[in-house]
Amino acid sequence: MSRRLIVVRLWLTMKLQIEGQSIPYPMLVLRGRLRLCGLSQTDAEKIIERTVSSFGGADPTDNQMTEALRNRLKLKRSVLDAFDLIVERESLRSASPPLPPTVLVLEGASATGKSMLGIAMTYSLVATRAIGTDTVRQVLRTVHSQKDHPELFCHTYQAHKYKQAGPEELDPIVRGYLAQCELIQPVVRRLVERVLTEGADAVVEGVHVIPGAMRDLGLGVIEVLVDPPADTHRAMFMTKYAAAKLKTVTDDPRVREAEFAATRMIQDYLVEQARGTGIHIVELSDYDRAEKDICNIVIQSVRDMIRTRENK
Repeated sequence: MSRRLIVVRLWLTMKLQIEGQSIPYPMLVLRGRLRLCGLSQTDAEKIIERTVSSFGGADPTDNQMTEALRNRLKLKRSVLDAFDLIVERESLRSASPPLPPTVLVLEGASATGKSMLGIAMTYSLVATRAIGTDTVRQVLRTVHSQKDHPELFCHTYQAHKYKQAGPEELDPIVRGYLAQCELIQPVVRRLVERVLTEGADAVVEGVHVIPGAMRDLGLGVIEVLVDPPADTHRAMFMTKYAAAKLKTVTDDPRVREAEFAATRMIQDYLVEQARGTGIHIVELSDYDRAEKDICNIVIQSVRDMIRTRENK
């Protein structure tokens, strides 16, 4: 029995048998994988329901289950190809040497849509680790005092008032952002290294990772800069108080306009860094489209990892 058939069988059963022990198997794994392959939420649910119900409660053979699933995907050739690739990837995760896990790092300035995409991609990757760089900042606030590191106790676009780092030719606002990153990014990097050692898939999102900072950690680490058009970015930034109910930002529109100008300056810097280091840039005009673009990047990364492994 091929490893690919084994994985498909595991995805489509409600129980796993490991060393004679029966344990629940979450169907959200299958839902996430189908989303990663490019299916909409509705289509993924329909395929799962129809595939499982088509056997009328019977226990199908691996060949029957595989054929049933592939028949439902065959009209979407790109989806079927991606599905086969993911199945192969799962089998190679337990091979010797194992294929590395996938760590997706979503980067960008404040209010660029990273967090919402991070939620969606955690689901699609079925990632068991989720790291927010702002959460890391909150933890560091319990370690460092505001007196010693006031740049930790403010937004990225305000940090320049307290400390600046990086090349002097850069704007002070960008240098303030870099001062925050000096404290936060090394911790995030160590967390990613730990996740890679554990072998867990993960999603990292936040403003405190400069594009290119993780690229030397291996093929499994995928950096993506989220870049909405300026008008879309402004709308998301300006409504953080009203729409997101975020209590740490002002409701004064004049202050917010100035803060957005500073944030956009940071975003422009990040775009420049991404282009200079060859990091993926995904435009966010629509969340669904951006999510699909990121899924395609992940699938291509998996393909590259498998090819690299085969060529060794």
